[in-house]
Amino acid sequence: MSKFLPLKLFALLLLIAVSQASAQSFVFRQYTTDNGLSHNNVNCSLQDSKGFMWFGTLNGLNRFDGRIFKIFRKDSTKDNSIGSNFISALCEDKEKNLWVGTHNGLWRFDAETERFYLADFTYTQWITNIICDDSGDLWFVSSQKLYKYNFKTNTHKVYTIVSPTTVITNPNKDIYVGTAQGHLYKLDAKNDSFDHITLVDTNSLPGARVITDMLYTVHNSILIATRAGNLKLFDTETNKLKNIEKNFNNDGAVIKTLIKYDASNYWIGTTNGINIYNIASGKLSNLPNNQINITDNDVNTFCRGSDGGI
Repeated sequence: MSKFLPLKLFALLLLIAVSQASAQSFVFRQYTTDNGLSHNNVNCSLQDSKGFMWFGTLNGLNRFDGRIFKIFRKDSTKDNSIGSNFISALCEDKEKNLWVGTHNGLWRFDAETERFYLADFTYTQWITNIICDDSGDLWFVSSQKLYKYNFKTNTHKVYTIVSPTTVITNPNKDIYVGTAQGHLYKLDAKNDSFDHITLVDTNSLPGARVITDMLYTVHNSILIATRAGNLKLFDTETNKLKNIEKNFNNDGAVIKTLIKYDASNYWIGTTNGINIYNIASGKLSNLPNNQINITDNDVNTFCRGSDGGI
């Protein structure tokens, strides 16, 4: 199942956070097609090891150097152009290769030649989620299956997990997978298979249990978001699951993306703006939309730059 839901207009924002004695204020700078972005619907984002910001949209891949957007699109008149303009996932591996998930396969970008190369076995597949682990393997979700791909050996494996939606790793090199049915799995590295850990959401209807994103925290736990708008905290040491209660009405907003803001605060991007979870206090609050001042409250992706901006 895809993590992508029907969207309204989504504009790219760069954020500068300014700490103050009593509170935090946030300054947003907005980029749209008027500034050179190829499309206002941004699905995914990443800063690479060279400092470039990459943004995957519904109409092309964008590389941003802080001033200018360079756009990469499918071009049937050119050899080794990217195979689809629908960019759905991004990842940089330990060899500094940029991997691009699209509606038509998984592609490797050669920075020297600016050409794209297809992982042949993924042709026609919609890649919805990618991570690159420290071992050099790529893990990605496609066609309701979980794949592990090694570029150097050009080998891949498909795992028998029903309808995976998102995959993450942590500093211990553990691999966790969330599914459309709300289940959490962990890789048994010795046997190269996945063990079922828990059902994350038992209260919502099955269709609302979809795990939309996960994020490993600095406290040996995983933040888990579901389509029902629920946020859970899973302790990886005790395998206990904690429900994070809202203290505000978010009108059934779907959680789409998570990012660590600082040591205590985690930002939650939803279809109705940004929420903030403080892991130290356990409190979940919302960032008022009038502080953001954007044309649409539908937040689809976060990315932190080397300068600390989001």
